[in-house]
Amino acid sequence: MKKYLLLLAVFLQVGFVFAQDTLDATLKHASGNLSNRIPLKSKVLVLHFKASTSDMQDYIIDGLIAGLKKNPALTVLEKRNTLSIIENNNLPLSEELSDEKAITIAKDLGVGAVVFGAMAPVSGGDTSYRFNVQALSVQTAKTYWSNTYDIAEDDALVALSRK
Repeated sequence: MKKYLLLLAVFLQVGFVFAQDTLDATLKHASGNLSNRIPLKSKVLVLHFKASTSDMQDYIIDGLIAGLKKNPALTVLEKRNTLSIIENNNLPLSEELSDEKAITIAKDLGVGAVVFGAMAPVSGGDTSYRFNVQALSVQTAKTYWSNTYDIAEDDALVALSRK
């Protein structure tokens, strides 16, 4: 009996590792984790997400900001501020943002935590995406939280990747 329980536990863990969710569910899960890991009373900037289209980048930033704003103990910069920062610092969609660049920008704004990452199709022909997200402390450059999610292609991703 113990063997079967152990096999079941291993199977469930492996299943969760390879499970793919929708983009909206991933953004909700990620923003919940970020909200729990960033210290209370922090000023947060959702800065830049490498993505294949500007619409996809905007969608990710909107989703994370909306999720983080549910925590009243965090002050989240508005999206219009985020977009002007991206433009003023010439942050192209095709490049990932370095930790150093993110921290420099956030320090200039008096922000305590900065959130950024990347979203890209997984190579190999399947219809899935890999979403990386992280939050850094601006003062210490230490990571508050980071994670990688595999996302199944859904209607939202199809629409966002065509624009």
